[in-house]
Amino acid sequence: MAYSAKMTSFAQSVYLGIKNQYFNDIAGTDGQTYISQIVDFLSQYLDELETITDSVGQPVYWNWARTMDYTLGTAAVGQSVISLDSSILNVVAVDKRRIKVVVGGNVISYWDLVSPNQLSSDMYSDSYYDKVTSVGGSLYFSRVFNSNEDGGTVLGDVITSLTRPSLSDSTVLDIVTPKQLLVYGVMKNASLPDIVKGELSPSFVQKYNDLLSQAILFNNASTDSKTVVRADLGNIRGIGF
Repeated sequence: MAYSAKMTSFAQSVYLGIKNQYFNDIAGTDGQTYISQIVDFLSQYLDELETITDSVGQPVYWNWARTMDYTLGTAAVGQSVISLDSSILNVVAVDKRRIKVVVGGNVISYWDLVSPNQLSSDMYSDSYYDKVTSVGGSLYFSRVFNSNEDGGTVLGDVITSLTRPSLSDSTVLDIVTPKQLLVYGVMKNASLPDIVKGELSPSFVQKYNDLLSQAILFNNASTDSKTVVRADLGNIRGIGF
């Protein structure tokens, strides 16, 4: 069974970037072996892509991997732990997008997502809201759910793990944007053995880093303050005579 046309095209793009030519006889045995190697490099790069942080060390919540108001579980009175689906890579922790418990379409409670060291329900908390933290594939809440929350749906924004490519699955090529990020990411990793021979990899790394920085800025653009800065024109008056 041959690889899909999309994966074949992707492998050719990587080969073109490194060798400045297309792989001859890509449908042959050597060509299919080469694509298998690219699929392996791509899987390794996705591990890297999912753990990238921004300039201040915070996780990059890629918009193309984000699901809003994802059902995390069901609140049960007296319980304070919910197991997460294995496909969830991160629960998003940002202001104004808190985890919430919804019953009958109404929000019963909001919860701030914090680090494990900040999980507290005492009166000296620095937040009006209760807290929850994510540890080892489970959500731990700062208090047990009460009767008003019982049976409620726990919702929150999540980053889902990217499906790793295979002989029969190349959907990741339709998800990550820009696609060139995947091309450069694989190029820099696949070309590492050529550093001594051709010293090509450093240029790939620079191109990749530049594109990655641009992709992060573009991705985070929608998270800027919603307040539009406008010039104060209050000093403008009518023409005096």
